[in-house]
Amino acid sequence: MNPQKNYYRFLLCRPTDDHDTLKSAYRQIVRRTHTDANDGSEEYRILFEHAVEAWKVLGEPKLRGEYDTARAQWLSGRGAIQCAGCGEALRVTPGAKQNCPICKHVVSKEQTPAWQSNFVRPIVDSGRRIGDAVLDTVLDESEKEAERLGRELVQKSATVLSGLILTGFERARRRLGRRGHSR
Repeated sequence: MNPQKNYYRFLLCRPTDDHDTLKSAYRQIVRRTHTDANDGSEEYRILFEHAVEAWKVLGEPKLRGEYDTARAQWLSGRGAIQCAGCGEALRVTPGAKQNCPICKHVVSKEQTPAWQSNFVRPIVDSGRRIGDAVLDTVLDESEKEAERLGRELVQKSATVLSGLILTGFERARRRLGRRGHSR
C-alpha cells in the first residue's frame, strides 16, 4: 500500500464511493483491460495491473481505512488536500476555490486558525471533555468531586503545556545543530 498512489483514480471512482461501486468499477476495468480482450497490449496491461493493485487495497475495508488514513497524513505533510471528485492530491491556496485539473471538481481549502491544528485540536477537545465533566458534576451538587476534577484538569494542562514547550525547545536545538554543521 502506497499512500502516494491515488488508488481511487486507478478505478475511476470517488473517495466517497461505497464498496459495491468500487467493486463494479474494478470488474468493468478488468474485463476491458485484460490481455485476452486486447491481444496483449502493453497499454492495457498497465491499466489492468493498476486496477488489480487498487482493488487489493480498496477492496478490503480494513486496508481501505488504513490507506485513507495514511493518504490523509501524506497529503497533510505536503500541504495538499484530496479532491473529492477523483482523489487526486492538490495544492490549493487557503480560502481560494479552484477546479481540479483532472475531474474539474471545485475544491477549496478553508483557512484554519493555528489553534485548530491537528496537534493542538486534540488537546483542546480533551480539555473541553474534562471541563464538561466538571460542569456535570457541579450540576449534580458534588462539589468535592467537581473540585477534584478541576484540579485534575489543571494538572493535565500543565503536563501537556510543559511537554509542548520541551518539544519546541528540542526541535529548535536540532535545527540550530544542523545549521552549525552546515557551515
